This record gives sequence, C-alpha cells and structure tokens, in this order.
Amino acid sequence: MTQQLTSLIFAQNQPSPFQYVRMYVVPEFISGISGQLLVVNQGNPQSQDFNTETDIISVGLSPSNLISFPDSWIAWNTALPPGHITQFQGLCLAPGQTLFIYNAKGQCSFTFTGTSYGLPM
Repeated sequence: MTQQLTSLIFAQNQPSPFQYVRMYVVPEFISGISGQLLVVNQGNPQSQDFNTETDIISVGLSPSNLISFPDSWIAWNTALPPGHITQFQGLCLAPGQTLFIYNAKGQCSFTFTGTSYGLPM
C-alpha cells in the first residue's frame, strides 16, 4: 500500500526561448508522480501574422536531473497557435525523473499539476 503525500502545482510562465527548462525533478524519497501538463500560447490571437504568433513547444522526460537534454519525448517541435492550449494527461514520472519543457518564442505558459505518492509502508 502506498501513501498519498500531496497534490502538486508547478508553473513556468513564458520561460526563456530556445532553452530546455527543468519543470520538475521527482524526489528519490517518493514512489512517483502522476499528473497532467497544460500549455497555453499567450501570443496575440488577433494578429494577422499567424506564423509570427505560433510557438513551437517540446516536452520531454529524462531519467536524471543532470541531463540538460531530454532523452524521451512526449512532444517534439509541436506547433501551438496563438491563444490555443494543449494538455498532456496521464503523465507518470518515476523517482529521479525530470520533466523538461521548451518553447521557441518564449510566449507559452506551462502548468504541471499532479499527485505524489510515498514509498510503500
């Protein structure tokens, strides 16, 4: 039997463009995290220049927080139009695993919500 520890909310509002950002590192003392990631493009949906306002996002997982580039991809170079959202549900992260995010233009926000579970009693 595992013990539920807590609900989690982590957010990155418009992280720097062209950089892989560590969104969350699962601590080794818990048995894992389950949750979802919501991504919102905050670009101007009224713009006449769709290409300028569309952002490119990537979401990845890494087995360690020491790696600055994910080795397993949930989404890779995915176009997200201005004013649109995408949601990645059912994400399960193991102890020590890292969730990485990326956006090419720096105009997206990323919010991860989940529940952590303790080690078996």
